[in-house]
Amino acid sequence: MKKLVITLFILSTLTSCTTGYHRKEGGGSGYSEMSLGNDMYKVTFQGSSVIDSDTVYNFFLRRCAEITAEKGFDFFAFVDQSDSSKTRIENPTIDTYPYNYRSNRRYYQYPAPSYTITEYARHGVIKLFKKGQQPPTAIEAKEVLKNFKDK
Repeated sequence: MKKLVITLFILSTLTSCTTGYHRKEGGGSGYSEMSLGNDMYKVTFQGSSVIDSDTVYNFFLRRCAEITAEKGFDFFAFVDQSDSSKTRIENPTIDTYPYNYRSNRRYYQYPAPSYTITEYARHGVIKLFKKGQQPPTAIEAKEVLKNFKDK
């Protein structure tokens, strides 16, 4: 039981590095943005295979709110927004070794059960507004960021 707890702790520690909120580097998960002018940005959050669609959406909203605050604006509104997912099926094999592992026998490969992996992403173009200039559908950046006080 102690080994199981230690193993689970190590696995959760290792996976927490790849599942958190961070800037996207290379082909991995994370957020990215591109300026489209003084008050418009294209924002993306790409998840990994262990991040669910709700978390991807929350991280996407968080980045939109951060950009709004960093640029000195109070509200943002979506000009365009979409989500996407990539699903693939993994077909692993299990390597097994003969009982007498010191012999010159080759090992055997057996197919393991297949499983599905889905990676979610969220993309959007936002327009930034000062207080009093925002449309009725605009989202207040400060309110979104309150949900992420600890980060």
